[in-house]
Amino acid sequence: MTDISRTLSEIRATATRAARGAGCAWGMAEEAGLAVHVLERHGMPGVAVLAALFDTPRACACFGLDAPVPLPACGLSAMVALSDHLPSLTVPTGQVAAPLLLAAPLLLRGANGGGAYRLAWAGASVICAPGGAVATGDLAAPMASEVRLTMTQPPDRVTPPDWRARPVGAEDWARLEALTARTYVPDSATSRAAGAGPDAGDTD
Repeated sequence: MTDISRTLSEIRATATRAARGAGCAWGMAEEAGLAVHVLERHGMPGVAVLAALFDTPRACACFGLDAPVPLPACGLSAMVALSDHLPSLTVPTGQVAAPLLLAAPLLLRGANGGGAYRLAWAGASVICAPGGAVATGDLAAPMASEVRLTMTQPPDRVTPPDWRARPVGAEDWARLEALTARTYVPDSATSRAAGAGPDAGDTD
């Protein structure tokens, strides 16, 4: 997959609008943008994980709750619930879609001196600690059969956040941009009368 460079502010704004385009309420969409921003600045594939999440059947209001079979928990919804209830280490039982998203509030709490946490699922581990993180394995896994969250000792060395532009997968970025397009106001006589579009005198 070809990578393209995007600033963290671009990543946050596009992830927010993509979540809105996928059907998330504004509050949830803003949480999605923040989470992807936090993950990417810690060198983790937030863009790829969010793009995959929106293609994954999951138990959440924006996907729909009337599926004929049980669906995995939505990592975005689970992340918001975890953030609201920290330091209680409550994560969903059973399958979780986009488990990496759960690391975002742990990274934020670690940055504010809230201790060190280990988030793990089969094939991956993320330790979130003051000063940064240590992450190994398949972080971009679209699904985890079981997610475990525990307090842990801070590691001797962590990778600190990097605020520079990040390489992201071009296909993942295109998927997010396609979702953002759903939030645009369609061109119509009514929208033009309300001031949308270029000025009548524009010649560019």
